[in-house]
Amino acid sequence: MRDFIEKMREHELVIDVEEPVSADMEAPRMAASTDKLLFFHKIEGARAVMNLTASRRALSIALGMDEKRMVKTLADAKFDGKVTTAGSITMKKPDLSKIPIMHHFPRMPGSILPRGLSSHVLTVLKMHPFTGCRYWTTTGLPHVSLKGGIRM
Repeated sequence: MRDFIEKMREHELVIDVEEPVSADMEAPRMAASTDKLLFFHKIEGARAVMNLTASRRALSIALGMDEKRMVKTLADAKFDGKVTTAGSITMKKPDLSKIPIMHHFPRMPGSILPRGLSSHVLTVLKMHPFTGCRYWTTTGLPHVSLKGGIRM
């Protein structure tokens, strides 16, 4: 993430917000007013970023693609490799109460983890029932609400 932020900084696409900011509508309001990456240094006692790829230019830089040819390149993309597995990852039980989760609008029932403007997607690891092969898939969600420290 640090390398990504520095790359965006090189293209003058980062706004550093040094003053304390609330996750309760203040940070989302700031993010809605710009298409630059916002790097919050003090949001609810943590650091956070918003608008990672809020513009076509930022997305093209992130993907290392020419902005003018990006849509065609992505539309023509196909997977022609193979999936391999190696090693393992040790993970702790997540505690989402330790990160700032935004409250975007006054009438929203609470804080949510948005997944995009046009589609909200949860990526999950599944196992094919016949072959036993594991694969990643996505499931559409209206939004992801925080329910306590680890439940969504």
